Amino acid sequence: MSPTHPARLSEPKPSGNRYLKTLFPHRFVWNVPGLIVLLLFGCQGDLIGASYREFTAVLETAGINELLEWDLALVERAAREKPNAAFYTAYLLEKKIASESSGSPDPLDPEKAARMDAFIFSLYQTALRDEVVRDEAAQRLRPFVLRNREHALKIIRIKANSQALRTLKAASFFTLRSYDEVLALYKGQAVFEGAETMTSWDSAFLLLSRLIQSSPKSGPYDAALHKEAVLHDEAALYEEAALHDEAVPDEEAGLPREISAFFLSGEIDAARRWCWEEIMLRELVPFSKAEENAVRGRFLTADYAYGNALALFRLSYAHDARLFSRNGDLFTDLGRAFLYGGNQEDGAALFTRWEAEAALGDAQTAGDSQTARESPESPDFRYKCLYYAGRMMRSSGKPDRAAEYFTRAVEIAPDDEQRDACIWYIVEMGFNKKIETGIALLEQWADKWHDGDYFADLYDRVAQWAVERKRWSTLVRLFQAVEQGNSGRTRAKYAYIIGRALEEGRTNPIDRPPDAFFAIAYNETAAPYYYDEAFLYYRAMAGFRLGKEPAFIDIEKREEAAGTAITTKEGLFLEGFFTYGAKNYAAAWIKDYAETLPLDELRVLVSMVSDEGFWGEAIRLCVVYMKRPDFVVTPPDIALFYPRGYAELVSAYAKQYAIDEGILFGVIRTESIFIPDIVSRAGAGGLMQLMPETALDTARTIAVQGGPDYVVDGTVDRANPEANIHIGTSFLRHLLNTQETPLHAILSYNGGPTRIRRLARASNLPPDLFMESLDIKETREYGKKVLASAILYDYSAFSLKSDTFIADILGN
Repeated sequence: MSPTHPARLSEPKPSGNRYLKTLFPHRFVWNVPGLIVLLLFGCQGDLIGASYREFTAVLETAGINELLEWDLALVERAAREKPNAAFYTAYLLEKKIASESSGSPDPLDPEKAARMDAFIFSLYQTALRDEVVRDEAAQRLRPFVLRNREHALKIIRIKANSQALRTLKAASFFTLRSYDEVLALYKGQAVFEGAETMTSWDSAFLLLSRLIQSSPKSGPYDAALHKEAVLHDEAALYEEAALHDEAVPDEEAGLPREISAFFLSGEIDAARRWCWEEIMLRELVPFSKAEENAVRGRFLTADYAYGNALALFRLSYAHDARLFSRNGDLFTDLGRAFLYGGNQEDGAALFTRWEAEAALGDAQTAGDSQTARESPESPDFRYKCLYYAGRMMRSSGKPDRAAEYFTRAVEIAPDDEQRDACIWYIVEMGFNKKIETGIALLEQWADKWHDGDYFADLYDRVAQWAVERKRWSTLVRLFQAVEQGNSGRTRAKYAYIIGRALEEGRTNPIDRPPDAFFAIAYNETAAPYYYDEAFLYYRAMAGFRLGKEPAFIDIEKREEAAGTAITTKEGLFLEGFFTYGAKNYAAAWIKDYAETLPLDELRVLVSMVSDEGFWGEAIRLCVVYMKRPDFVVTPPDIALFYPRGYAELVSAYAKQYAIDEGILFGVIRTESIFIPDIVSRAGAGGLMQLMPETALDTARTIAVQGGPDYVVDGTVDRANPEANIHIGTSFLRHLLNTQETPLHAILSYNGGPTRIRRLARASNLPPDLFMESLDIKETREYGKKVLASAILYDYSAFSLKSDTFIADILGN
């Protein structure tokens, strides 16, 4: 959550219109409707000092009953003067109602709910007048028209001059049972023509309208029968399947096949769920029971009810297994149901049988796999069978059979990524047997995979094991294979470790001196440092050994990005969340556009998120856009990705406890990405992720030493930024005073001081190599992330060079 909040009165809040008079004493705005009129007319500060922020503060503090007193007709007239503001007002009201309803045991009175529904609908309808917010308003209006005929009547008058408005009109005509009008809207278009012209909602309205007009009702859906079906044993399921009506023959194309394809392919989204409910309510069954069970299984899989999904899938494939070979998404759902719903061995047996039949290619013996050869999914059907069979055997504790299936899948994988996935499983299972077995498999498969960095986690396991046991020759042998490949992260890591081992005299001399290995790590460019702190760590440490600054310093040569004006419709829509008081929701909306919005506009919007104090959300957005192919790093990107949140508090306590500011920023960013109320699964809370006992003990020490008393009723408010940073900095200072080096202290902050002290004494390794030897992966990565972040913070904020800092951290 943001540390900033809309303005509130410091005195108790009067009720009703008296509250507004205290905020706005002017006669023109002596009640809520008058305030809305003022705001929606655009008088935001120039006339009487009112602002939209103050209006959103009213929305936050007002209860639903107060909101219901607003004059809807007056709001409608005002909104027409500023229709874009109407969208954000409606959105805030929706969030307000959802928030209050979720915390209330009693539902909103039907009459009040209808009035609020009409209120929000009116605002969204007004927003259709503004081109910037029009399409999003149309999408927000869809559920309103689907549940209310009066709303639908108001929408059918609009012109469908965009895809979103066409979909909204289709929803309205459907609600009014004007199915001919729905068909006319989509005249000449195929259901699966493409995402640009037909969304899943369009397909749902078109298919359902055609079904209602052309199909007589079938018998009512027997919910009790299917509820009972999922409880049957396997034999009973097959027996019941035989009683179902026959599957639709392949030659009978048309509407039933289109509806089946709609439900059996694609993501299970809101449109498919709504369409299915409509079919069941209207007692329309447009396809066979085998298809019906498959669809129901897909819904259950999407809801993670894998066991029940598997029961329905069994009903389906026992009668018409062709459904699974011709529908790739359905096949994937079946694989997930077996994998996570139990009976993995049964699943593997079924999938390998299907694969064998498909491989024979004989219609007389292949049976249902004949369809696979004719379907678009046929090139990878056999691969999917083997891949899922391998995963099932791995999950059921049979690694040898799993490795057999994965090995066969490698040979027929449809692309490099799928091939790498199978190889990873083969090698990973070797590690689970014995570390030496895993190492041998790494060497065996190294020349067969595509992306070496896909296997970085396995190489990391070897590195930890080898350093802990001083098996330096193993690292050297593996490095010889990695050096010529495309494993940039692993190459930098291994090069630095081997260089340090040579420098420390811990391994026999080889054909190159330590500096040659450090140069490899320093010059590695395969992985960008700006979203891979561990990679930056090795570049910086290698630079320190070579007497050079880390290679990221070239960013200073780039000009600062000039102020970019937001001009696209999408960018202006997102900017409106800040203009009209909905900033709390901006980051989630920006994420939806992060891969398509012009990069310069995206930077501006992410800067706005950061400027509002949502530093964690800004960091997450940076991760998305930094991976875009058109991305080129600039200093503003570094500032956004490494923000200086709570800078005054960090600076004050860093000075008080004599700790480098970069380290404090690095700890906070690594622990919480500057989200003050975040709580870990282990119970650590706040910016510096303090455990309750640590926070309480340290807070009491601070109070005894004459500092503030943060203890209230025996607890500490760890979500309070000042208390958290003060206590966390004090605790870190304690670790710095009691651990052997600053690096040991940083590792202790995550891994525990007693454990780190014990392991360090047993290892007899210098601090950087000791960190590599830790068998706690989280702590190993934590130390690298904090140090890399600290280096960047010190350089970008204070232009400090890294050599002195690294020397101090290592205790040199």
